[in-house]
Amino acid sequence: MRRSRFVLAVAWLGWVALLGCGGGQVERGAALYEANCRSCHGGATGGALRDVPPPHNASGHTWHHQDCLLTEITLNGFEDPSAPADRPKMPAFKGRLSDEEVAAILAYMKTWWTEEQRQWQQQVTRQACS
Repeated sequence: MRRSRFVLAVAWLGWVALLGCGGGQVERGAALYEANCRSCHGGATGGALRDVPPPHNASGHTWHHQDCLLTEITLNGFEDPSAPADRPKMPAFKGRLSDEEVAAILAYMKTWWTEEQRQWQQQVTRQACS
């Protein structure tokens, strides 16, 4: 019983660390995602790798990209030349979202990824965004 409480405590502390000091950033990101992203990208479930617009959950490919690129795309918009012509283009959110708000949205989206996806994405971000 004592060991299982210890394991639960360690798991909880890891989750708190992932959420960013108590989850404030993730909670803020959830509200911002709901207001700005969900209508096109969907939520934590559903979607497939090649959907346009792509889902940001574990079944999508967002986790393949570093934070600095995701921030750039969010703020400046993106038009995927391989996307079907009838699909919506990613609008620019510069002037509507700050860098800090985009970081909060990314922190929220990362809660949908597997631990392996988060670790891989963190490594790619460290290498590319330093």
